[in-house]
Amino acid sequence: MERKRLKTIVFLAAMAAILATFVLLSIFDQPPRMPADTDHPRHSIESSCVQCHHPAGSKPLNPHHTERRSCLKCHKAP
Repeated sequence: MERKRLKTIVFLAAMAAILATFVLLSIFDQPPRMPADTDHPRHSIESSCVQCHHPAGSKPLNPHHTERRSCLKCHKAP
């Protein structure tokens, strides 16, 4: 009986660790929010993003950034 209980506890601990890993990954692997400053109007349109974030702009995108142009799908306003 004690061995069965130990197996159950080990199993539940492993499941909790796996769940915690997924939760932490989903929390920390988020795209940055759009800054709340004068350069980023609260209700900006996506076409205005590329004015600064094109390769020769003042704040170019990271070279590893995806090529999508639907900025507001990932980068939410504060």
